[in-house]
Amino acid sequence: MKLMLGLFLLTSLSAGAQTFTYQSGISAADKAILQNELGDILSTLPQKFKSGLPASVKINLSSFGDKTSEIPSDLCDAEPEQKTATKRSFTYGKYQKLDRSLTLNSALVREFSRGKNSSTKISCQHGSLFEQARATIIHELGHAFDMNNGSPSQKGDFANIAGFKNSKIHTFRINDDPMRSPDEYEFKNTEEAFAINLEYFVMDEEFSCRRPVMFSYYKKLLGTDPFPSKNCQVNRTLMLTSQLGMLPVTVDPERVYRIDYLMAAPGRDMSSGFGHSMYRIVMCAPDYIDPVTAKTIAGTPMGEKCLKDKLFHSVVSYRANNQDATLNYFKGIFGGYPSQLFLLSFADVLEEYNRTELRDVTAYPMKFTRPQIVDFLNRVSEEHWGYRGSYKFVTNNCATESLRIIKNTVAESRNEQGIAPRLLPTLTPVGLRHLLTTSGLIDQNDPAIETYKARTDYLIAAYSLAYGYQKKKVKADNEALSNFVLNSKFETRKDAFVKTLALSSSSAHDQASLLGQKNLMTKLASFSILEQQIIRVKAGMLKKKLAEMATDKKMQAAHPELALLKKTETSRVSIDALSSRGYGIPLSSELATQNEVVKNVEETRSMIEESQKILEAILPQDTKEIRELADHLNEMNVKALDLRRVFKSSLDQYIESAIRSLKQSRPELLSSGIAEIRKALGSDLVTVKEIADDKIVKLWETL
Repeated sequence: MKLMLGLFLLTSLSAGAQTFTYQSGISAADKAILQNELGDILSTLPQKFKSGLPASVKINLSSFGDKTSEIPSDLCDAEPEQKTATKRSFTYGKYQKLDRSLTLNSALVREFSRGKNSSTKISCQHGSLFEQARATIIHELGHAFDMNNGSPSQKGDFANIAGFKNSKIHTFRINDDPMRSPDEYEFKNTEEAFAINLEYFVMDEEFSCRRPVMFSYYKKLLGTDPFPSKNCQVNRTLMLTSQLGMLPVTVDPERVYRIDYLMAAPGRDMSSGFGHSMYRIVMCAPDYIDPVTAKTIAGTPMGEKCLKDKLFHSVVSYRANNQDATLNYFKGIFGGYPSQLFLLSFADVLEEYNRTELRDVTAYPMKFTRPQIVDFLNRVSEEHWGYRGSYKFVTNNCATESLRIIKNTVAESRNEQGIAPRLLPTLTPVGLRHLLTTSGLIDQNDPAIETYKARTDYLIAAYSLAYGYQKKKVKADNEALSNFVLNSKFETRKDAFVKTLALSSSSAHDQASLLGQKNLMTKLASFSILEQQIIRVKAGMLKKKLAEMATDKKMQAAHPELALLKKTETSRVSIDALSSRGYGIPLSSELATQNEVVKNVEETRSMIEESQKILEAILPQDTKEIRELADHLNEMNVKALDLRRVFKSSLDQYIESAIRSLKQSRPELLSSGIAEIRKALGSDLVTVKEIADDKIVKLWETL
């Protein structure tokens, strides 16, 4: 056998055209073990992968100066943040591009000699020390493939999927505090991410279900599915964030009609001054069981009617996870808040923007194909369960994150001219909208665009009606409304309501007096509408004040309760707490049980109560003010409801009396149509809301 530079060729393994040579100091027994394992491993590798390896790889053995001569078996016993350090304190192997050498830790050979059936089992990563040893060889050969094929690990498409961002200078990690990673060493750099995920692509039958986007990348790169007969399916359960904690919801691609780019208009403060980027998942209502008849009611068929199923629509939103407190601006600019992908109900999003922040929300239909919708939902699932970045207003915000999540989804799209969209960097929601437009992914003239208007005009109308500014010829505009909400005195508003309520003493049952009472009730409702808005704004100001205190060291020293408040709020937003074991998208068996979800909701409710107590102790005057406002609002609503009952009784008497009179004086009126009867009764007074058409006909026939 021919000697080569102090090494000798043992044999040529069936791996394309490459051969493996061995360090001269390796014993014949160790060579035989390595040859057997290399041959077995290579037989499982995709042909395109083997063909992409260097023609010749040198195999060396070393202890790397490690104190232990065995593969560590306590890796899974370490805390999550210690696992990477535990694993990397022991060097498994190393590939050198310069001399195309693969140096393996001698402990791997000893593990191979024990055999698969005698290997120590572990509860994480590859399941046993034997499989860890095999994974090492695949990992290091992955580096060899990467270096020998133009470094695909450093290309933008892989970096984006793996949680990195390429800049002109370097590639940096954006998934700062990842959840459910198989091996957090994957976030050292894109090269390690490439090699580690390759291990799982080749070795783990469940990889395609746990990381479907990453699986699709390797399948395309290497031209094969290593486990074509796999049994797992991608779990479509996501955790929807609500005021009561995390609730599991199923986002089935077969029930998704379309995806919308959802944009909230700019707000007034710094953190919202550029708007907010989100995506809406338009879900069709599923089948459900009627609780009365116990019969199954068919869901909405896939189509435009699904747009009306707003109760089932959800919103994908990257947000700074700041425990619902107002952002500290400097911390937001330079990083410090974890950014996560939240799933929210569409109704809650409209409540937040339309009602509380008085911002319009516009939905732009995305021109996704059905496969792209599936790809998008896969990416959403991976990010939802595994991503936690660092939120920065300027460089890593809702727009940059929203762009990143669709880059790979549309990478192969082509317009009518066959040109792929260029998704260039953008820093604002408006910039992202422009980019999606120029890329052909949305059309700003699409008639299907929906805009959900803020309640500003509604509130201005209530403001004018309740406080009589129209009569005084004072302009009631956005600025006047804002000044009123922020600066009006509680006692002044309360006094105005009491005086208006006193006007409701009339007992006449004629059309004019009843219409006057109805208009009066509308005015009283306007007081209630404004009071609700004032409470929303005051509560928001209280959150901001609390957030400022929480970032002030003097306040922290004076109020140690702030630390407890932060702890309770942080516990409410723990997505990964509702899954166990595994990595990536959890399998159905790894999700929290229904009992655990209920327990989480109960714990959240207790935390809210505890937070309220802490808040009252720290800011007693502020919380007292909001409590007084809430009590007054409740009193207003009770009195308005009492008035409504009296009015309704009087109105019913009037309708019966008027119909008797009309039936005698104008018996032909019924044949003229219900509209004519309503006109005679007073169409402004007797609306469909007050009495249905069939009820009028029935009264006409029976009286």
